[in-house]
Amino acid sequence: LYSSKTTTDLFKAVGFSDDEFTNPAFANKFPSEGRPSYSERESRSVNFFVRGSYTYDQRYVVEGTIRRDGSNSFGKEQLFTTNWSAGARWNLHRENFIGDWTDNLVLRFSVGQVGNSSTRYNTIPTYGYNSSVSNMFGSGLQIADFGNPNLDWEKKRDITIGTDIGLFKRRVSISFDYFNQLTDPLIVNTGIASSTGYASY
Repeated sequence: LYSSKTTTDLFKAVGFSDDEFTNPAFANKFPSEGRPSYSERESRSVNFFVRGSYTYDQRYVVEGTIRRDGSNSFGKEQLFTTNWSAGARWNLHRENFIGDWTDNLVLRFSVGQVGNSSTRYNTIPTYGYNSSVSNMFGSGLQIADFGNPNLDWEKKRDITIGTDIGLFKRRVSISFDYFNQLTDPLIVNTGIASSTGYASY
């Protein structure tokens, strides 16, 4: 379980008498037509997982993990996702047909899917006051984010195939790995009609 909250207060001050005095209290004034800003962001996530492994005769090893991840970084319809991983290992140096020419000979394979929740997305429509546009009723409003309640997790599928070789009482070690990664779905900005007032969404 994880939760974080970020609060930001911004303002600009001018007229410092010396570069060494950077505390806002040493400023002479605020800039003309300047105004402060404030933002608040809260992120929450929760994870559950089950992991298991099995070894037979110190030659064959298999293991797997299933995770259930939840994050408020995504739409209300896609708060949770299931991720998983599996792997296998064959200790060939323990097989009789290999002989004694090597101290360590291993074949490895792993595959898994992980969800990326490191970026916070605005999944609900939000609005902001536009103080530069006002009338007799007060300040105007403008759309800050359209929001997407169906925004799904960005998922990465990784496949790794490798081998480890040890020679001369493991004084020499050699490893080979093949790695493939596929991201699907991928979260990107898409172009929208200019009549909305925005170029992308």
